Parts: sequence; structure tokens; C-alpha cells
Amino acid sequence: MSYRTVGLILAAGEGTRVRSILEEDEPVKGMIKIGNSRLIDLAIDFLDGAPTEIAVLSFPSEEYSTLEKRVNERGLRILHQQAKHKKISRLLELPYILIMQYFFSKNKEYFRGFDSILTMPSDLVYENVDIGGMVRFHNSKLGDPLDSQITILSKRGVSEGRRDLFKMDGDRIVGMRKYKGQEIGDYEVSTQAGIYIFSKGILRNPLRVLFKFKYNRIFRYLTSGTWVDYGSHENVVKARDR
Repeated sequence: MSYRTVGLILAAGEGTRVRSILEEDEPVKGMIKIGNSRLIDLAIDFLDGAPTEIAVLSFPSEEYSTLEKRVNERGLRILHQQAKHKKISRLLELPYILIMQYFFSKNKEYFRGFDSILTMPSDLVYENVDIGGMVRFHNSKLGDPLDSQITILSKRGVSEGRRDLFKMDGDRIVGMRKYKGQEIGDYEVSTQAGIYIFSKGILRNPLRVLFKFKYNRIFRYLTSGTWVDYGSHENVVKARDR
């Protein structure tokens, strides 16, 4: 079966960690310069050819106009974040944004034309990550687009970033505990890389997001690649000093 996946680049964040060091031609985080490229261009190039289509989630305000002009020049669709910026748990932030877009935005019919939505932040730059392989992996597990399924990109046994202990059944995550400095039983340490693929079934049954493993099929796609968070003040400064 052929599935349709939209790659949604999340570029509507406020960038509170880097706002104080943005230069004049970097009005928003997605326009930060890394070498000769902008973060938004690196994100687009990374996804190119992996999902069926790519779209960029921007925010409806003047400061995002430069980013939107650049996205338009790349021939991609711009979507406006329906939800206002809120201080909510990071665990709930992404489901909240997607549910608002899927049910309440002007682009809801556009989203409903896809079987899955791949989300990636515009401020993480990935190297040696097979994103096309992740999409194919997700689709191979998706028996029906209305299944409640999430696939996450992660790396095993690393120390940086958020770490969790996953209870695995093959590729499927069936339980999770927060890492406390040691492994617990047969749980595995894994770092999430910020990229998720949500099936249509997850979005049509939003309450299931909160119940996690009981009602959802959650898979881990392992990568040996690396990523750098340029939403971090420290990493942006390092990149400029090279």
C-alpha cells in the first residue's frame, strides 16, 4: 500500500533561548545562519525526497515574513500555527499544536489528505540520519492509517540530550521510565532526536496521545547519526566562532 506523508518543519517557535543573540538579518530562529546556510534551508534540504510533501509551520506575525519569503522561494507551502505560544509541558506541546492544526486551522483539509505527519524542529541539524528510511519504516508498521501509531527517531546509549529507559518488544516501545543513572531490568537507554511521525489515527483520537502505550503503537527507529541543537545559545555562538 502507498501511504502519503507530509513533512512538517516546525519554525513557529519563539526562540527564547537565542533571541538575545539574533542578528539583524535573523529576525526569527529559523533564519539563523550556520555557515553559508540558514536553519530553514538546512531543514528543507534534509527532508527533501523523504516525505510525499514538505510544509513549513510559521507564525502569523510580521517578524516571520522574511522566513516565509525564503520558504516561498523554495516553492513550499506555508502553514500558520493556529495555537498561540503557550507555556505548557514539553510532553504536551507537540500534540497540542498538531491537534489545533488538524481540527481548527484553515489548513485542516490539507492535513487530512495525508496518512501521517512527520514533524521536525527547524533548529536541529542532522548528519548521517536516513530520514527516508524512517518514513519507510513507519509505513511498514502502519497497517491502516487510522491506527494510533507514533514512530520516534532515537539513538541508543548516548549521554547528551533527553534520555529515557524504553521497555522494548522488538522495535516497539511498550513502556518507558525516566532515566535515573542506572538501567532498570531490561529497559534500554535511548535519546530522542526530535523527529516524530504521527499517523492520522493519533490525530483523529487525540485523547489517546495522553494514554500513550495502552492505546497507541509506538515504534523506535534507531539512527547512528548525530544532531546539533541550534536553538541553544551556546551552540549558535560556537558556530559563529568557527
